[in-house]
Amino acid sequence: MNVFNPESSFHLSLGIDYPNKVDAMRTGTGNKTGGDIYIHGNCVTVGCIPLTDEKIKEVYVLAVEARNGGQEEIPVTIFPFKMTNANLKKYSVQFPQQVNFWQTLQKGYAVFDKDKSLVQVDQVNGNYMVK
Repeated sequence: MNVFNPESSFHLSLGIDYPNKVDAMRTGTGNKTGGDIYIHGNCVTVGCIPLTDEKIKEVYVLAVEARNGGQEEIPVTIFPFKMTNANLKKYSVQFPQQVNFWQTLQKGYAVFDKDKSLVQVDQVNGNYMVK
């Protein structure tokens, strides 16, 4: 997270550091990746990650406490959907160009789903590599 906004129009908001190196490489030179992605309250959105006001308050306070406690980075991992084999098969029909990328993400999702812990990831040549 790179922006803390207690005055958000959507109750509270936390900015996501997007695009990262992988996003920029995958999009290509001269193409727009978007930006200004936030986790915010008010439970409505077009392109952000909406939470209820109660949940964003909880996440916001935890993020502020982490930052104030000296934590320089707060990792945020966002998956396009629950990365089960069934969902991968389902969405691959509609978005076949994303299959290889999603298979890489699925490895990290499996670790998180099983252990409820974040997997260590490197960015190599425009791809995520699970350590």
